[in-house]
Amino acid sequence: MKTDIRSVERIYPPSGNPVNWAVWANFGYSPASCLARLGRVGRWGKTCMEFLERLDQSVAPWFEAHQAPWLDRVMVWITTLGSSEVVYGVAIAAVVVLLAARRMRTAALVVAVTLCARLLTNQVKALVGRERPRPPGVHPTFDSFPSGHALLSAAVYITVVLVAIGWLRRPQQRVLVVSAGFVLVFLIGVSRLYLGVHYAMDVVAGWMAGLGLALVGRWLDELWQRRASARWHQRRGSRSEEPKAPSVDGSGAATARAGTSAGGTPSGPTS
Repeated sequence: MKTDIRSVERIYPPSGNPVNWAVWANFGYSPASCLARLGRVGRWGKTCMEFLERLDQSVAPWFEAHQAPWLDRVMVWITTLGSSEVVYGVAIAAVVVLLAARRMRTAALVVAVTLCARLLTNQVKALVGRERPRPPGVHPTFDSFPSGHALLSAAVYITVVLVAIGWLRRPQQRVLVVSAGFVLVFLIGVSRLYLGVHYAMDVVAGWMAGLGLALVGRWLDELWQRRASARWHQRRGSRSEEPKAPSVDGSGAATARAGTSAGGTPSGPTS
């Protein structure tokens, strides 16, 4: 009967080399098995990159074949909604509303998500340095990967939507607001592809990064709210358990409690 070496590697620890022991303790495999699995992950990543490159090359011709003058104007207007000026304006308006509602931490969270989205966009663009496509009449000044419009709009608009649905009571209203937010973010990314100023991979990466920032911000907001609610209930419970001091009347004497008569005798029936 042939023994599967992989099952043996996973059950029994290696001997001798302490490095082998460390790898086995953390992953349950020998270093050779880990390297083999990393090689398969690398090949899978290479396959994904090749697919995305083919997608980049096929998306642009499709949009070029479906352009129209009226659609050009619509797409230019939609892509304006993802510009830094408009996104920052929406973020500032959301912060003002949250401050008026005394949601200080949520307001700070919206600011943090906006700044992180801007910083992440700039740093990744500088790190990757991918050259933009150059459609006629357009002279881009920033690198291509990732799409700043897609990342900023996804991060800020979805964060605002997730905060807003907390104030809505009806499920239909929540579904409507969430759908509108995601459709807007989707159309902003599509407008960048239609105008030919980004590759498909740039937009998809911007969507994923922005959505990730929004979800992390939502998780932190809920975590803070749960902790604040727990502290409030704890303080309220401790106050209710404190013994109450006897009330004092105007003459300085303690007010007689129920069950005691004015003369100091019990007020109940006597035998």
